[in-house]
Amino acid sequence: MLPFTRAVVPKYFSGFYHHPSLCTSNKFYATCKTCDDPKQSYQLLIIGGGSAGMALSAYFSRKLGPGRVGVVESSQMHSFQPLWTLVGGGLNRLDKASKPMGHLFHKDCTWIPDHLKTFVPEKNYIITQTEKEIKYDYLVVAMGITPRLDMVKGLMQALETPGVCSIYYGEGSVKTYESAKRLQKGNALFTFPSTPIKCAGAPQKIMYLTEEMFRNTGRRDQYHVQYNNALGVMFSVPVYAKTMEKVAQRKGIQVNYFHDLVEVDWKNRIAKFRVKSSNEDAEKIQDFPYDFLHVAPPFSAPDNLRMCTELVDSAGYLNVDPYTLQHKKYPNIFGIGDCANLPTSKTLAAISKLHF
Repeated sequence: MLPFTRAVVPKYFSGFYHHPSLCTSNKFYATCKTCDDPKQSYQLLIIGGGSAGMALSAYFSRKLGPGRVGVVESSQMHSFQPLWTLVGGGLNRLDKASKPMGHLFHKDCTWIPDHLKTFVPEKNYIITQTEKEIKYDYLVVAMGITPRLDMVKGLMQALETPGVCSIYYGEGSVKTYESAKRLQKGNALFTFPSTPIKCAGAPQKIMYLTEEMFRNTGRRDQYHVQYNNALGVMFSVPVYAKTMEKVAQRKGIQVNYFHDLVEVDWKNRIAKFRVKSSNEDAEKIQDFPYDFLHVAPPFSAPDNLRMCTELVDSAGYLNVDPYTLQHKKYPNIFGIGDCANLPTSKTLAAISKLHF
């Protein structure tokens, strides 16, 4: 059995941000092999080349040797998404957040640049979008989560209009900074969804960075900054929530709880929120005019994972044991990262607080 032990995963992930896979000059991370063979087989197959899949593939490529570890990942570029927040705040450049995917995998890892189409867990193989059948002894699902613009009416169109932006997209982070810089006065509105979200601290980080930009103009009193949070707390960790409440208060940010974004009327520049009162059965829709709107969109597991009902729980996340990361039905399948139904935040930083 592959060593998915209680020690391996946290030890390796804790150093990922400084891992040599982020340095293309390292001799162990020269351009990896790719494979277009329609029928392939691996001792370990990993679905997803994000932070989780990339780190795990490097570890096991060193352990198992050439040709035994394969990664299915369609993206040609790997994005270090935490940097997008700093891009949105004008503190870094977007080009610094990306590197060619093929330069980051371990040299003994095989990269399959394709989309996953279907899982066939009963027979230990997957089918890709180009109809490749790839067999495995062990499978790790590391597909992350995906933004769901379709869950907010008008949001997809709104993001193409002036002043509506999101750091959850690379180009959106650039637009966030440019939109904030152009705003001379008015309503600046930031949102937080009711679903699980990638890096739950990011919507507040960009809000504080943007508020600082407004303050530096010398006209802070000309900006009305609001944070409409679908939850009833500032942050899910109580000790941090108290601090964040004080930060928002000190910065003059109005915080509105139980405000869930459901529609953006981009033609009239109005954001519509479903608002819950203390009585959870009572709801109303409230309009908020905006001049600047930063949206933290709803998220879910990717469609191709959610559609495989044998693998997921009722919420659509990979159904794994929280202590071993092993699938509850298929013993040779493991999950890691945001796509799994683990009781952690959906962020790489969660690994630093795991205790075994």
